[in-house]
Amino acid sequence: MNPIMKTRMRPNRQRALPNQIVAVAVAVILATVPGGAAGLDVTPGQVPYWLRPHAPIRLTLLGNVDDRPLVGEFREGRGDSIWIRTRYTRRDVALPLAEVVRFEVSQEQSPRTWYGAKIGFLAGALIGVAVGADEGRQQGDTGARIAVDAVVLGSLGMAIGAVVGHAGRADHWTVIWSRTHEQ
Repeated sequence: MNPIMKTRMRPNRQRALPNQIVAVAVAVILATVPGGAAGLDVTPGQVPYWLRPHAPIRLTLLGNVDDRPLVGEFREGRGDSIWIRTRYTRRDVALPLAEVVRFEVSQEQSPRTWYGAKIGFLAGALIGVAVGADEGRQQGDTGARIAVDAVVLGSLGMAIGAVVGHAGRADHWTVIWSRTHEQ
């Protein structure tokens, strides 16, 4: 048998070993990171030990009349209460943890570029349909005018909406713990 063919037939074990080492290292890192791949294991009614001051949090409180969560920055946890600075009034408030039904943390803030582009395209296309229908009525070719104006103004609206949406930021909330409360 040709010696070149022999080497091609053998499995390449030298390449498989580094890949296995990388896979094991990634699994170990994910298992040791707080809230890694297994989820965020925090007992309901407690403030997570890894939560840092100024982290954006959202709390749903027991007996809240309008069911809107309270959003703010985490200040500190003291015993059985949590101190936050509310986002809208900018005041520090102490809340008993027994009253908190749902505890969420913002993992990141991302731009709303695509959302703005969708809204901008929709608004521009609707305006384009109206303008195209008016022009078509005056000049006699309604269908073509509507289509062209809808596409042109929709594209312009999409570009403007993307720029405006990119300037806005949205929180991505992760539930740390949630509980039901019997009364």
